[in-house]
Amino acid sequence: MFRMDNCRFCRCQGGVSICFTAQCGELNCERYYVPEGECCPVCEDPVYPFNNPAGCYANGQIRAHGDRWREDDCTFCQCINGEPHCVATACGQSCMNPV
Repeated sequence: MFRMDNCRFCRCQGGVSICFTAQCGELNCERYYVPEGECCPVCEDPVYPFNNPAGCYANGQIRAHGDRWREDDCTFCQCINGEPHCVATACGQSCMNPV
């Protein structure tokens, strides 16, 4: 498996590259951004400077409220009031039996 660019992924099968384009999930927010090097946008939640919301413990690290990170190639997370909130993007498939 390899990446052609931020939105296209390919795999080699029998000497032929089979490629597909990432299909971004629908966002239910007014403000969003596309993380650097990624294809799909993620919601941007406001961070208010006058309060001090709780941080999150995720993957052995403590993250501040509002911090964003990439869990894996398809999952993006943000710390919101002490809870990690993650969204997985769905990849489009160009074959009948994807693995």
